[in-house]
Amino acid sequence: MNEYTDLLCRLVECRPVSSDVTAVNRAETMMLDFLEAHGICCEMEEWEGRKVLYASTRPGRVQDVLLNAHLDVVPAIEESQFTPRIADGWLHARGAGDCLGNAVCIARFLCENRDAFRAGALFTADEEIGGETTRVMAERGCGALKAVLILDGGGEEGILCAQKGILVLKMTARSHGGHSSVPWEFANPIDLLTEAYGKLRAEWRNPVSADDWRNSMAPCMISGGFAENQIPDTAEMILNFRYVADDDSRKILDFVKSAGLEVSVQRICPPVSSDPDSPALRFLRQAWESVAGRPVKFTRMCAATDARHLKSLNVPIAIAGCVCTGMHSSEEKLLLSSIDAWQRILREYMTLLCGNPRAV
Repeated sequence: MNEYTDLLCRLVECRPVSSDVTAVNRAETMMLDFLEAHGICCEMEEWEGRKVLYASTRPGRVQDVLLNAHLDVVPAIEESQFTPRIADGWLHARGAGDCLGNAVCIARFLCENRDAFRAGALFTADEEIGGETTRVMAERGCGALKAVLILDGGGEEGILCAQKGILVLKMTARSHGGHSSVPWEFANPIDLLTEAYGKLRAEWRNPVSADDWRNSMAPCMISGGFAENQIPDTAEMILNFRYVADDDSRKILDFVKSAGLEVSVQRICPPVSSDPDSPALRFLRQAWESVAGRPVKFTRMCAATDARHLKSLNVPIAIAGCVCTGMHSSEEKLLLSSIDAWQRILREYMTLLCGNPRAV
């Protein structure tokens, strides 16, 4: 087992589930110690008790390219997932692909190209529950001159050049509750809520596939009432929208308000889109195709990554990653050889984007 696979296994064994701040901090410190031992410039920041690591091949928080991966993971389906297992070239473990394998891939690139390129990396601590540490580090000056490359999840489907934004709304119906035996005396908030949602649903057309690149709406939570024989005073529904264009969030909010109930914004984050013809993305495809020996396509995702928090850097953003399957499931695994492949891809990419590396 080489030192990078060993690092990956030790990160898994930290059990860095997002809600366990101590465990995530332990993983951040482990990555810090490893990189500093290899001569990488490191700065450890903290936000609300969470440690966040910035590392770079040169001093300074703005390099040519900013790489990003997160060190927090979702909870394990089975406790055994925190005991890494290698079989047939695959590492089976919680976080193997999402996103610890990608974090180790970045760490290896920094260590093996310390004197060759100007590259920085953010190892963030809460992507699985919102990614606020990424936002904070961007606000604290971590940036890029040419491009941001997020290694998160991954596979062989291609380069993600766009992701939808998220708008979470709460729709609330209020009335005067009372005894369920006399429903004619009250305007039941549950009726008001379901009627309002029915109106919205009748006017909304959801996409029919991931390739149908339109806004989507999904009711995700509904609540109201405390007893089986009591009409409640309030009823609430949480609606989750995924939207394509920046100004769509305002249009969606107006649309939901048109149903006539109280509406409040619970969460919003912007969509991200980069031009596939920009040098930053064109060179990434060229590098990947050169290493893989096959065509690589551009694609889009309906979900979200920490790209949304790095949009403010105003440079092209691409999302890719090492080959993995079963993310967030009991079958999560990472193809270890894909870390090797991504070293070649990243080196070729940095050469195309930033010029020939320095002799080492």
